Amino acid sequence: MTASNIFNKKKPTFLLVLGLYSAMGLCLLPFFMYQINPDGISYISVARQYLRGDFTSAINGYWGPLMSWLFMPFLFLQIPPLLVAKLVSLIVGFFTLYAAMVLSYHFQLSARLRAVMFFVFIPLILYFSMSGITPDLLMICLSLFYCSVIFSSDYSRRIRHGVTCGAIGGFLYLTKSYGFPFFITHFLVFNALHYFSNPEKDRRTIIGKNMLLGLVVFLVISGTWIALISAKYGEITIGTAGSYNFALASPDYRGLPMFSHGLQAPSSPSASTVWEDPTIDDTGTWNPLESFDYFIHFLARISNNIQRSILLVVVFSPLSMAIGLGAILLCLPLTRETMKSSVFFSLITVLILHAGYLPFYVMLRYVWISHVFIVLLGYHLVHVTFGALNANRTRMFVVMTILLLSFLYMPVTHLFRLANTGKAIYLMSRELRAECDIAGNAASNVNWEDTAFLAFHNGFKYLGTTGNDLDDDELEETLTHHEVDYFVVWGNADDNSEFLDEYEEITAEEIDGLRIYQLVDSD
Repeated sequence: MTASNIFNKKKPTFLLVLGLYSAMGLCLLPFFMYQINPDGISYISVARQYLRGDFTSAINGYWGPLMSWLFMPFLFLQIPPLLVAKLVSLIVGFFTLYAAMVLSYHFQLSARLRAVMFFVFIPLILYFSMSGITPDLLMICLSLFYCSVIFSSDYSRRIRHGVTCGAIGGFLYLTKSYGFPFFITHFLVFNALHYFSNPEKDRRTIIGKNMLLGLVVFLVISGTWIALISAKYGEITIGTAGSYNFALASPDYRGLPMFSHGLQAPSSPSASTVWEDPTIDDTGTWNPLESFDYFIHFLARISNNIQRSILLVVVFSPLSMAIGLGAILLCLPLTRETMKSSVFFSLITVLILHAGYLPFYVMLRYVWISHVFIVLLGYHLVHVTFGALNANRTRMFVVMTILLLSFLYMPVTHLFRLANTGKAIYLMSRELRAECDIAGNAASNVNWEDTAFLAFHNGFKYLGTTGNDLDDDELEETLTHHEVDYFVVWGNADDNSEFLDEYEEITAEEIDGLRIYQLVDSD
């Protein structure tokens, strides 16, 4: 059954759930419209470069282009950039919710359980939408649409499904470079599963054609972007994020370069910080097979990330592990029928997704899609278990309530905690703009992120932090060498600085906790 057929049959329910999500999202928008993070600044900056026609800077190996492309129409209409980011997140969340509902029809659920589950998805996806400016929600959206196609029993009957999967896979790669290895691995594994679980010759022929067509479409879409970034960086690459983040996982890791390498010029003339393309800084390379110590370090990282991945799944719901174990038991013994069940497909999908991140550092947003599958599997288990036991309504209600509360706690509490994030620094930037007009290069003593946010809001370039350990001579030499025009001081670190006493404090102590010194003569 296709997504359009499902929607037509369940149109009132879909419209009600999607309408409620939209209404709640718009109500929450005023509390999240100032949200900002370093990644978000980069995506917005890249979108602006495209609009200006600065394609040399815009083509970027670290940040996937799709998020910036989605921002472009709204930025063209002169909508404030942070509002643009949040509106796009809500729109992507809308389609993510739709995709999750469509995918749910691959699982055995009663009409009542499915309806309850749909409403559970609303706060979960609102939490995803309101959790910073990130492409990970777009990854979830596309992945769910992709899974709704490749999970289908129709996959072995219609050749067009391979083309659809390949196209979605291409967009996954354009969202994050991780989409390339994830799709290739997942698509090949799932074609193998379909092939071995369908003994009929004609179906196997269709599966083979689907695999071939899917790979061709995927490589055409991804190959275009690979050619562009490879030309820019002078070597064949699917992206620079993987090698950069793997370099940071080395035993010699000293922290992100902007915190450990001193002041750094922005990555391009139109960038506000080096974070717009952090790979311009040489972080070095390492090989786990280079030495025994390196190999042990690599194994320890894998082990730690396995534990962390499990923890990040349990953080969503205390029932996550029980649901996962129950899903595994449903797949035993492993037969051709269980190998093509949505439960088995879900477990393999989560396993592939998590495995790809193990050599790096696993963050919560990387595994959000696991939370969606936990919900799907949880309600599927309730349906299968209580249907087999012929449980009465009271017991069913108790279990449904426990499941509901376990799924709602994390997203709801996080939404409350994240409310008004970024508002304080936005108000400070407005106050700063009213007090003085900063243009040129700036550095700060500490507080890289907040100063980067001020640079974004006020349009100056930010070179990073010097720390509070430099004496006056070292500070003067550093700032002069990097041609810093303004020095931002957080706290009272400048109280005993004879060097800074020679320059005008343009904030005139009007902004609490912040002082800015102009190091060049004003024209």
